[in-house]
Amino acid sequence: MADDAPSNLIQIGPKGGAKKDGFNLVTEKVVSVSPDTKQIEVELLAYDGKTVILEVAEEAVQDLQKIKPGDGATIRVVEEGGKRVAKAFKIRSKDPNAAKADAIRSLAEDRGIDLESSYAYSDSSTDLPMLRTVGHPVAVNPDRELRKEAETQGWDIRNFGRPVRLRTRIVQTAAHPRTRVAAGLVAASAAAAIVLWLIVRSRMSGRRSTVA
Repeated sequence: MADDAPSNLIQIGPKGGAKKDGFNLVTEKVVSVSPDTKQIEVELLAYDGKTVILEVAEEAVQDLQKIKPGDGATIRVVEEGGKRVAKAFKIRSKDPNAAKADAIRSLAEDRGIDLESSYAYSDSSTDLPMLRTVGHPVAVNPDRELRKEAETQGWDIRNFGRPVRLRTRIVQTAAHPRTRVAAGLVAASAAAAIVLWLIVRSRMSGRRSTVA
C-alpha cells in the first residue's frame, strides 16, 4: 500500500452527504490488494488519480481475493465507526480473455453447473483463462503456445485434417450476402446447443456421482 494515500476518506462519498445504505465507488484501477490485512487500495480519476485505502468487511474478503492489481471495480462502500468499509465488489477485468473466464464462472454459479465436469474448446492460447476454468479443456487445432500448454498439462488435443478458420468463414460469408442470415441462424443455434449440452452433461455427471 502507498504511504502517501490520503486518510480523509470521509470526504469521498455521494453528493448530498453520506447515505445509510452506502454508495458505489467506481475505480478504473486497483493499485494493490491485501487479503491478510483486509485492505484494498484504489485509484480515483475523479480525484486526479489519487489513491485511497479502504477497509474490507469480513463478508467481502473472499471476493477481495479474486481482484488483481490493474483491474477496474465497482465497490459498495458503507460508513462504519467513522471508516469507509468495502462491503462488496463487482470486478471489471482489463483483460477481455480473463473477463470471458469470469463470465463462465458467474454463469456456472447462477445455473448450478459443475465446471469440473464441463468441457471447453479453443484453438487459441488467448483462451487459456477460459480453458483453465473447466475440468476438461480441449485444444482443437491449437496454435503453438496452446499446444505446448496442453501437452504440459495433459489436456486433450484434437486435430482435424481440413480446418476452417473463423476468419476465413467470415470472409466467405461476407462474399455471399444471401447466406448471411442463414449462417447467423446456424451459428446461433450451434452456440445454444453447446451451452445446453454443457448444462445437461454437467447435471448428468452430478447425478452419476450421487448414485455412485
